[in-house]
This record gives sequence, structure tokens and C-alpha cells, in this order.
Amino acid sequence: MSESNLAASGDVQPCVGSLRDELAAVRNAMQANAWGAVIFPTGDPHISEYPSQHWCTRAWVSGFTGSAGTLVVLRDCAALWTDGRYYIQATQQLASSGIDLQRAADLDCPKPEAWLCEKLAAGDRVVCDGRQLSAEIAETMRKALTRKEIALEINTDPLAGDLWRQRPPLPSFPAFVHNAEFVGQSVSEKLGRVRECMGEHGASHYLISSVDAVAWLLNIRGNDIPSTPVVLAYVLIAPGAVTCFIDAAKCPPVVDAHLEEAGVVRCGYDAVYGALATLERDSCVLLDPKRTCTWLREAIPETCQVVDADDPVQKLKAVKNSTEVAHLRDATERDCAALAQFLAWFDGEMMGDGVLTERAAAEHLERLRCGHARYLGPSFETIPAFGEHGAVMHYSATLESDIPIERHSFFLLDTGSQYLDGTTDITRTIACGALSAQQKRDFTLVLKAHIAIARAVFVRGTTGPHLDILARGIMAREGLNYRCGTGHGIGYCLCVHEGPHGISNGNNTVPLEPGMLLTNEPGVYREGEYGIRLENTLLVREHATTDSGSFLAFEPVSYCPLDTRPVLGELLTDDEREWLNHYQAEACRRLSPRVDSETQKWLERACSPLGQGEGVRCQVSGGRETAGCRA
Repeated sequence: MSESNLAASGDVQPCVGSLRDELAAVRNAMQANAWGAVIFPTGDPHISEYPSQHWCTRAWVSGFTGSAGTLVVLRDCAALWTDGRYYIQATQQLASSGIDLQRAADLDCPKPEAWLCEKLAAGDRVVCDGRQLSAEIAETMRKALTRKEIALEINTDPLAGDLWRQRPPLPSFPAFVHNAEFVGQSVSEKLGRVRECMGEHGASHYLISSVDAVAWLLNIRGNDIPSTPVVLAYVLIAPGAVTCFIDAAKCPPVVDAHLEEAGVVRCGYDAVYGALATLERDSCVLLDPKRTCTWLREAIPETCQVVDADDPVQKLKAVKNSTEVAHLRDATERDCAALAQFLAWFDGEMMGDGVLTERAAAEHLERLRCGHARYLGPSFETIPAFGEHGAVMHYSATLESDIPIERHSFFLLDTGSQYLDGTTDITRTIACGALSAQQKRDFTLVLKAHIAIARAVFVRGTTGPHLDILARGIMAREGLNYRCGTGHGIGYCLCVHEGPHGISNGNNTVPLEPGMLLTNEPGVYREGEYGIRLENTLLVREHATTDSGSFLAFEPVSYCPLDTRPVLGELLTDDEREWLNHYQAEACRRLSPRVDSETQKWLERACSPLGQGEGVRCQVSGGRETAGCRA
């Protein structure tokens, strides 16, 4: 596959007929090996958020396809832990499977290790593929299990190689160089900054396991992870040497020449274990236990010192340089122009008498995007969710689930792109017809929460959780909440979900800094009814310096009209209305030169100022009334 296309995510297919067959096969193997339990984490040897299909063993056994989850199988029961984003999806996919859902975000939910201690007895053995389990989680589990004399055995592929007969192969796509015009920093410059971080930790060596960190450091990209332009590789930085562990087949001559010019030695991908196992006595190895699999952590000799610390590359790449920011602005405007063309087309389709389905809508948007030379593919699987599907936060429109978009309720479209010059993520919720008073109020509350984050001004040193209450508090006053963060970091031609910063009600302690990107995406999700999410990408920027200190603020990067038809204007303050009208006008100004004449006319209507009352009302074909139809 060429570098202009990313690997499709696809579906993980079970090797035999039903879900019960997979569980039965696992339990047969457990009995044969006298194992008390088997753990199936989400992840690969790089602890990636979205592993390639080869590593989706948890999905293969359980049938749950969400991006976060841990499956634990015992002889007579099984449970799967996932977070609030996936409660609805997991409930549906685990139905009649014999696997209990553990709602990990709930305060009374036991941790997997506590659940195992309750279910197992002293002398039992728990096994896990150490390539898919982070060193941090493995250590936490081992400590808890040891207290009850239960052994945690770290294996490599203890089950799937024997049971998963139709297991997808490891990806084998070539890497490519991320050209200097896009990155703004050479490999040598980045290595210099990384070595400074190593010095702060007193480390002689630094193992980089995260594929996005490797890609950023070496200015290379690939196609090994669905919707994420990375290549499977490790980097080991040592005194006077830098080694990249990567399959030779992934390195065409231009990549080899690029690495050689940067002074990077290439070794085989599988050689990383041996390189760690043979480190010299008293070496001091820096690694991130959250991002390093326990299999590699345990390869390091006991005679070496290991420094467990947050991966310094994550912080370095989170702050975009001026070259990256300039390119990102342009890439995002191109992406928003394609989305505006889609929205104009969508309104036209809703005015007609034809049938439009979720999948057809997503496919039309993809056609509008894919013509650009720098387009690599989606940054995640598009979420085109009508009605009750909108309440499923990470809904996937499959052939089986695809439904028509009708002339009522909301259509939630969460979508993003990978370009050579940026990564995008944006959500719009569109009124498809007559709305209830509750729907309009919910939409307006989400808009108010979105504006609260967008308008935030804060003291330097503020973290994401400090700001989360600005949005979540608006919802809480109405008895509403959303089981996800308010915003996440975004990579640059890298992962659409990027740390270490974010806006959530968790315990993130990373201060926000100028140059960081964040999404702003509060929402309302009413199970069985509808979902509402409004999402833009924001750039942290300098705001002012006074006698009281240094202040930062957000600047929108995404400019695409918000649907004001469901808005209850009387619920907005004057400041909120001013922000909204300015945003709409700016979206129209920026996008009009990039779209066709019909979309320009649509932009003028969609971006007209909002007054005190509700959105404009009109009649659609056949006499049906829609809330605020502008077309």
C-alpha cells in the first residue's frame, strides 16, 4: 500500500462460529495447563491504543471491539473492564456471551487484580502475554496477587497462537520519511533535546517503545496501525549511539539513507529483546512503565538500574513548533472546507425525498476529502450516528447496524483526517427535523459548555482537570454528565489521541503550555434516544502578562459552522451569543474561498447571526417542519 493510504481498521473475525466457542477453547487450554485465569489486555508490544488486528486477542475472545478494555477469563466465569465511553457498546456486544461487564469508571467497581484475588485461591496461576501488558500494570497486579499467594506468569502468546487459527498477520507496510518542510526540526535537534532529558534523570540509556514517539523522534511515518501513520519500531539511545529496531523490509533505501544521515543504526525488530538482555552491568535505563510492555522490562538484567519515568518524548512532541502550527492551520481549514461541503450537501439531502443512510453519509464525506495530495486517510473510523446511535460514543456504522437518517432527531458526525501536514478531529451534531424541547435544551447546554472551554483564560501552570469543571459544571447544574473527558491532545500526523495533557475530571497533572493542541468536546448521551457532541480543536496560546502573572488562552483551529437551528437563544448570555456569532462569521470568512459556489451560499445562510430567540424555522418538502432549516 502506498504512503498516501492508511491501513483500514477492519473487523476482528473469530476463528470459529460463535463467541462461546472462543471462550470454551480458552477454558480447555486453561484446564490442560492448570491455569486459574488468563488475562487479555488491550495492546501490542508498544502498548498502542489502537493495535493492529494481529494483536486484537481481547476482541477475538470476547467480541467486544472497543479501543479500551481488559478481559479476564476464569474456569467458571469471565469479566471485561472498560470505561464510560463504551458502556453501551459493551453491553450490546457482550450480551449472552457469558462475560460480565465491569464498569471501570464507577467508584464501586473492583480492579481486575482485586476481582482475581476474590475469585482465586492460594496456589492458583494467572497467565498473560507479557507483550500486551504494560510494565506498570503488571507490577500492580503482581503485588496484589502475591499477597494472596497467586502467581502472575508472564508468557509470550500463551494461547492465541494455538487457538486463533485465522489470526491476521503482522503488518508489513513500508515506512516513509516525514519531509523536513513539514516537521520544523531535524532528527539531530530532537535527539539533542532528548539527551538533555536523559541527563536530568541520570540515565545512560533510554528505551522508547511507543510507536508515535519513535515516529516523531526519527521523522518517519508508516502504515502499521489503523488510522495512525506510524511504523512498528523501537529506539534505544545509548552513550554515543542510537539504534532503531525495525524490520528491514519496512525500510526502503530513502528511509535507510535518512536514518544513516541522522546517525541512527538500524537493527532487526526482534533484536530489541537481546539488546536489552545484554546491557552492560550498571547501565541506567530510562523507560516509561506505562508505555513499555512487561516482557521488555523484564529483559533488562538485574545488574542494571531502571528509572521509571514519564516518556519525555510525549511532552516534547505535545508542544507543536511554529512550522507544525502553520501547516496544521492549513490542513485543518482544508478539512473543514470538505466538511462544510458535506454539510451543505447533507442539508440538501434532508430537503429531498430520497433515503440517506449513515454509511452512505460517511462515504460521501470520505470522497470529498480523499482528493487532496496530502491526505493519508481517516484519523479514526468515522462515527456517523443517527438518533439513538448517537448515544453510543464510539458507534461504528456496520452493514448490520446501518440505518436511514430520518427527518427528526439528531445526526452526530464525529470525524477526522490524517494529512502529511496535520491530524484533525471534529464533531458536528445536526438537526434533521422537528426537535423536542428536551433536545433543544440539551443541545444548547452542550453549546454553552463548549463555549465555556473555548473562552477560558487561565494562569500559566493550569492543568486540564482545572478547566474541566467549566464545561462539566454547566451540565451538572442540570443533572447531566458525560462519561468521558472534555478534551484530549492531538498529534501532528500522528495519533488522534495524544498525551500527556488533556481536559478531564481525572488526575492529570501536566500543565497546559503554548503550542499544545486539545479538543473541546462536551456532550449529552441519552441511551436509547440520541447523542449530542460539539467538538473543535483548540491551540493553547499566550494571552497576557500582568503584575498578577502570565495568562494563557485557547484559539480555535477548527472553523466549521455549528448548527444553530436547535439553539434556544434565550438560554445564552450576551457573551456566549457574541462568541457564537463571531465564530460563525469567521468560519464563513475562512472557508468561502475554499469551497464551491453552492457551498458558499449555504455558508452564508448557516453562519447568519443568532438573535435572542430560537433558530430560524421553515418548512421542508412535504410540509414537514424542521427546527431552524436554513436551506
